[in-house]
Amino acid sequence: DVYKRQGYMLQKALRNWLDHEGLENEVLTLITQVVVGAPAPHGAPGTKGIGPFFERGRAQALNKNHGWELEMVPGQGYQRVVPCLTPKRILEANSIRHLFERGQVVVCSGGGGIPVRINELGNIVGVEAVVDKAYTAFLLGEELQADMIIFVSQWERIINTFDLDLNNGLLNFHFSDLDNLLDRNNKIEDTMRHKLIASRNRLEENGRPVLFVPADQLGKIPDRCKGIQLISGKIVVKS
Repeated sequence: DVYKRQGYMLQKALRNWLDHEGLENEVLTLITQVVVGAPAPHGAPGTKGIGPFFERGRAQALNKNHGWELEMVPGQGYQRVVPCLTPKRILEANSIRHLFERGQVVVCSGGGGIPVRINELGNIVGVEAVVDKAYTAFLLGEELQADMIIFVSQWERIINTFDLDLNNGLLNFHFSDLDNLLDRNNKIEDTMRHKLIASRNRLEENGRPVLFVPADQLGKIPDRCKGIQLISGKIVVKS
């Protein structure tokens, strides 16, 4: 239900924006099943909290009756935690590609996608886990042969993470420098940290740039936006 609501809000906002720009592209939201494999790679969280928070007694009952693993979150209560797994295959990739190639805007892979596995009978079965969203984004990019992956983040997170002056526009950051950035900065929030690790791994594999920009810069991509672009080639600062 959460993914449906988020998909609806994104679909509505995108359609309104396209209408205001005089564009007639349709916008669709697609529930996306993702076959998962091994635990999330090094640097990504091994588990993730999901769902509501419970008081101690209720948490103990859920653990006993359903086998849930719960962890205490200071100031909020106990929350269920599940494994965070690596995506291996997007089952609806052909449908996404078909729509994309016909000029449609597709909202998909919400929350990293719905984690599934193929059982010994060849049937799709759900998995009680979450999917690493950053790696799903890169997997989807490979399926669509995307020229660039764009992560949308608030200004504060970008500035605090890279500790760079963004007044000059789009700053290019060589992926080989990410290791030093991550080693010297222990205050990078976990979500951003594993996006950077995933970005570094993908850049090393295929060399396609990765962009980190705040939402208010999306309409200015790719030439005049302000943000950080991770690249694998020679660094050129755009201003």
